[in-house]
Amino acid sequence: VFIDQQPHICQVYRRSALAAGAALSGPAIVEQAGSTTLLLPHYTAKVDPIGNLVIVLEANDGH
Repeated sequence: VFIDQQPHICQVYRRSALAAGAALSGPAIVEQAGSTTLLLPHYTAKVDPIGNLVIVLEANDGH
């Protein structure tokens, strides 16, 4: 996938296969029947107990 005109290798996940507690690191793509979520570099996502995908910017060197 290209992000900011730069190529990135990323994992592709089926949303239905992500159980509560599943954790992902960007870059990644999460596919489901009505939408696609792009998880950018420096972001993480975790599936909460009721199935929401909670996306958070990682703390790093000032970005």
